[in-house]
Amino acid sequence: MFFWKKIISLLIIILLTSSIFIQTTIAYQVSNKNIQKAYNKLIIKVIKKYLTNNKRLTFLKKLDNSLKKILKTKKIWTKKTTLIKDLIYLNNLQINSYLSSNTKNSQIENNKIFEKKLKENSNKEKIDSYPISKYFKNISYNKNHIFLENWVWYTYIFEKYLWFNDVNNEDIVLQIINHHNINTKKDLLFFREDWKLWFVKEWEYKKIKLVSNSVIKNISNKYVFLKTIKKDKEYVVKETDNLFLELKKQSIFLTKWLNKDEKIKVIYNYILENISYTKGINFNNINKNKKVSSGIETYRNKNWVCEWYVRLFMYMLNFAWISNTQVILWYVVDAKDFPNLWHAWIRIEDLYYDPTFDDPIWTKKTKQLNEYKFFALPYDLFYTNRFLDEDLPEFLKTRSINYRKKFVNSRINNLLKKYKNNDYLLLKPFRFKSKYNISFNESIKLDNLTKILPLYEVSDFSFKKNWVLKNIKKFKYFSIKEDTLEQLIAQLSYNLDWYYYFKWDLWKGKYEYRLGYDVEFK
Repeated sequence: MFFWKKIISLLIIILLTSSIFIQTTIAYQVSNKNIQKAYNKLIIKVIKKYLTNNKRLTFLKKLDNSLKKILKTKKIWTKKTTLIKDLIYLNNLQINSYLSSNTKNSQIENNKIFEKKLKENSNKEKIDSYPISKYFKNISYNKNHIFLENWVWYTYIFEKYLWFNDVNNEDIVLQIINHHNINTKKDLLFFREDWKLWFVKEWEYKKIKLVSNSVIKNISNKYVFLKTIKKDKEYVVKETDNLFLELKKQSIFLTKWLNKDEKIKVIYNYILENISYTKGINFNNINKNKKVSSGIETYRNKNWVCEWYVRLFMYMLNFAWISNTQVILWYVVDAKDFPNLWHAWIRIEDLYYDPTFDDPIWTKKTKQLNEYKFFALPYDLFYTNRFLDEDLPEFLKTRSINYRKKFVNSRINNLLKKYKNNDYLLLKPFRFKSKYNISFNESIKLDNLTKILPLYEVSDFSFKKNWVLKNIKKFKYFSIKEDTLEQLIAQLSYNLDWYYYFKWDLWKGKYEYRLGYDVEFK
């Protein structure tokens, strides 16, 4: 009983000294129901008194920290760790409940922003100001040609259009329209940034369904989401509502009760574990591959290439209420196909991600999170090998791939000092080489491996170390060759502290270089 009073007293003090309101917790299953009842009673006591929503999350985190400190103490708490863990669990549910509630409130605001954005991008007032517009049945009022009709989002897709170069908008009358065989009942009218009225013949455009509004009603950044679906529909024009609902369900299932960072990791892992990169694609004939040429079709078919990796990533993030995202397409200068082909990656708030570059394309092994090089990188580090079109140095287009790789390596190496306290995997090989005075543009070979490890010549399981004869009882090893040495060191996470570099005598003058470990001596 003393323990229970101690716990309850502690929670009452923390709760009552924090000017905060907290919702009653839902009845979740924990290892001890009494601790849940005690927690709920405390919540009920303060629920009427504290009404400040803004401080709620601050309080919950403070309570979480207090409970974790108790868990670390070595007094009476050590025998009651399960009960403390239950309290932490219940409190984390409250934190996630708050985050979920806060996100829903932000969705309302984001939807207002979305509607405002559509309105800002709309040319309705301008188009309607010209008398000719009243004759047209089909008019596109915004620059992305996205519109809501009967609770379904549609778009117009077209490539060819007409305009009257020498006629002012206000001078375009019905007689001119008829003279040029423009059908006001079937052709499309829209307004460009050049302040000209433009026309699209009925056979030159398609009215395409994007998605039902009910599917994306909880998406906070509908504007970006719909533009991405439109990009998908340029390749695959088919009904996808059910597929989006399935993806939505999957995204929510994967990320339920997780915070933002955890959601990103889980979705990133899901894509790399479930989507395969399609090799051997002829991008000049991309229309022949329409069946998988979209983010949502990539989810269905479980394969495709970079742009649709990140579009699927963006869809799942938005369904998980992470909305500040942007799909970016441009150049990777150390790629073999530069500058002929684009590449795609994604920005989430102020960090950058590239699931394609982290996908082990040529192996069946799935990477773990600590193996990702292009996950959550800051702008300057992520863009050491990437350029937007307007930023691309022209001279790089004509340089060899070896030159471009050295160019990129130099940019990464220059950031070592800035990120000396960060453990970005992208920096590991550069940090490793710097530690052993190996140039960042120099490959690790058998010769310069001696800068890292002393070379011991072994014959009959014996070698001399500091003039003392060492006899090997047993050991494990990797056979090493120059063309795979650097790859092996990367697989060992650039840590050779417990390894031996052996030149192993085989027989009749033949030998093999080995990297030995778990070495035991007689």
